Amino acid sequence: MRSRYSAFAVGNVEYLLATHHPSQQQPNPRAGLLQTVSRTNWIGLQILATRQGAENDTSGWVEFVAAYEEGGVTGRLHERSEFVRENGRWFYLSGDAKNLAPPKLGRNQPCWCGSGKKYKKCHMRKSPTGSRQLPATSR
Repeated sequence: MRSRYSAFAVGNVEYLLATHHPSQQQPNPRAGLLQTVSRTNWIGLQILATRQGAENDTSGWVEFVAAYEEGGVTGRLHERSEFVRENGRWFYLSGDAKNLAPPKLGRNQPCWCGSGKKYKKCHMRKSPTGSRQLPATSR
């Protein structure tokens, strides 16, 4: 899971394609991935839970929240991803995802994105028009 997040963050489309289970790939997956990695800046990952996925397991799942910026808007993706291991390699099988609004925070609380900065110095910033940035809540 962490390796796929890192691949999204650095735009490694070849790795994403190689680790996506062949039975679940859509027609022309490269085009969609190229579009996603070119417009999305991934800024933080928090693993919430895991089940199985150890060295001797053949399946497992990971629940996570990933913070991102897209088009000047910040948001969080909450997903439970399923993985399967075949011939010693882990493959992403499927995921149940939803976008979440950043939580309501006081200005001096740690930012929701996991940067370690106070909210006021991180994602509380204002857009160029002076209005607060609203998160993406659905896709």
